Amino acid sequence: MVITFVLLTEYTSSRHRAKLGIYLFNFWPVGLLLLALLAYLLPNWRDLLLAIAAMGTPCLCYWWLTPESIRWLLVKDKYDEAIKHLAKIAKVNKKELPDEEVKRPDVVKEGSFRHLFLNRETTKKSLIVFDIWASVSLVYFGVSYSSVDLGWNPYVTFALTGVIEFPSNFGTVWAADRYMC
Repeated sequence: MVITFVLLTEYTSSRHRAKLGIYLFNFWPVGLLLLALLAYLLPNWRDLLLAIAAMGTPCLCYWWLTPESIRWLLVKDKYDEAIKHLAKIAKVNKKELPDEEVKRPDVVKEGSFRHLFLNRETTKKSLIVFDIWASVSLVYFGVSYSSVDLGWNPYVTFALTGVIEFPSNFGTVWAADRYMC
């Protein structure tokens, strides 16, 4: 999922990047709904695990089909390979690759967790992001995991946690369009 998100945002114009990135997360609730259905149909956890693994196995083929990130190639000084990928993309889009030189990114060669706390501003932003991430994760997973303890059918309540995510994802797209990008 992370690789898909990174590639999608790299290959999408900045105008549509937030929208498509958020739409991509609709696959998660689809997976939750499918998991609820499979758990209902396969009550033995071993059978359920086998079915999930079998469905994920074809995704291994994408290992060889997915191109490297162009930005990653440029950062790793694999300039010629990045140009090949750009030429392939231009060909698919029926465009010509411009003759001008692709700008090599200015990158910091070494980075560490410590760099997030080098000055007051990055420390403040890092701590805010960490706090938001922890809060959202605790609430999300707390609601998801405890939904089956509501006293109703656990398969239905788990499926409802997936259904609820669709409107929230579309609401996020609306908010991103209106307020951010």
